[in-house]
Amino acid sequence: MHKEVKLLKKIKINLVFIVELTTGHFYLGSSIDLGRRFSHYFSRGFLKNSKHKSIIYNSLLKNGYSNFSLEIIEYCDKESCIERENFF
Repeated sequence: MHKEVKLLKKIKINLVFIVELTTGHFYLGSSIDLGRRFSHYFSRGFLKNSKHKSIIYNSLLKNGYSNFSLEIIEYCDKESCIERENFF
C-alpha cells in the first residue's frame, strides 16, 4: 500500500470519488496533493488525533479501509479544481 502512496505523491491535482461499500455513502473531493491526503487517510493515528474530524475520517476508523472503494475521476489544473468538483 505504501508504494501506491509514494506514486500518488507525484500526482498533484485531481478529483476523487470514495464509496463506502457497506452503506453506499460517498465522498467526492478534490486534492492538490493526493499523496499527502492518502498518507493522512492511511494513518490511523492521524485520523484519531486530527483537529478536523471529518465524516470520511470517522467512517474510515469505524468501518476499516477494506470497506471503501476509491476512484480518481479526473485530473485538472489548480485553477479549475473546485469548479470541476462542483460539476460532479
